[in-house]
Amino acid sequence: MIKKNWHLRDKEKYCSCKKDACLRFLKCPSCGAIVLQCDKTGIIFNNPNDTSYVQPDNYVCHRCERHPIDHFGGVEIYEIEALGFSKEQIK
Repeated sequence: MIKKNWHLRDKEKYCSCKKDACLRFLKCPSCGAIVLQCDKTGIIFNNPNDTSYVQPDNYVCHRCERHPIDHFGGVEIYEIEALGFSKEQIK
């Protein structure tokens, strides 16, 4: 089954780029850590619930330190909901 690329609707509190729904949820293939990445700028937010911490472009998983961001994959909707986001907040 192919996982959908889920994006956060309410991106204004996170990202300053002008692109609509730019923040994509991604998951580390080893440890399952979930991050947000801006489709336009590439900026990564380690914790989807915390907007204050941004990783640099040479990101490696903050939890297991094994995979760069380009190895991360899609996230299931139930995993996003487990982080506290509602279906109305994502698309």
